[in-house]
Amino acid sequence: MRDADPARVNMDRYLAARAKQITSAIGCKTETSPAADAPDGDVLAQLLFERLPTVAAQLLATPASSSDASETCFFNEHYVVKPPQSHVEFRWHRDDDEQLGMCLHRDALPPYVSAWCALDDVTTVNGALQFASLAASDSENESVESLQRRASPPLSTQAGDVLFFLSNVWHCSSSNESDAPRRAFYAQYSSGRITAGPNDPAPLSFAIPCVSTSVSASLEACTDASAAPKKRKIDASGS
Repeated sequence: MRDADPARVNMDRYLAARAKQITSAIGCKTETSPAADAPDGDVLAQLLFERLPTVAAQLLATPASSSDASETCFFNEHYVVKPPQSHVEFRWHRDDDEQLGMCLHRDALPPYVSAWCALDDVTTVNGALQFASLAASDSENESVESLQRRASPPLSTQAGDVLFFLSNVWHCSSSNESDAPRRAFYAQYSSGRITAGPNDPAPLSFAIPCVSTSVSASLEACTDASAAPKKRKIDASGS
């Protein structure tokens, strides 16, 4: 996608481009272009640009800023699929190490929030996540032994649960030893626009403003199985 593509900063353009890409990937041919305002598009729009960012905004909030979701931007999304009986695992890492490596002003950027949405039941057998407490961090260059000593137990989740955590929190997940795929959906949110350089106007990935709503209303809506996934919030300290 071009740096100047409106889909990088506009919700409707993004949803239309996303629907078109999915239609192309699965080989569907329709008489009309996929519409972002289709019923499933409405659900996706509410999830990506209202419900998830409303909760994420609470982790992004600082004493000097408002926690209003209108200040929160959609930054990125992707799927994580671990095939059955595979050796796919993610060793200890932080999301911002992986995604902000090309940012010239990385040290000046505040952490962003990852919303990890379980699409399958996740257990110790198929690759549950573990987190290391940020509060107990000794340095930027953590050893595996240090991380393991203060790691949380593997977090078993049900399909529909959502784990929220900051991009500077160390986490890992083991391989999938089960006979079924282990799938998860990642959506990420930043406080303002993340760019590759301090004077670069184009977003590094996306910078789509999110819709403001009350946290209580968002959580209530998300506990309705017919509306959206349930929420499970990981403490901002990573513990």
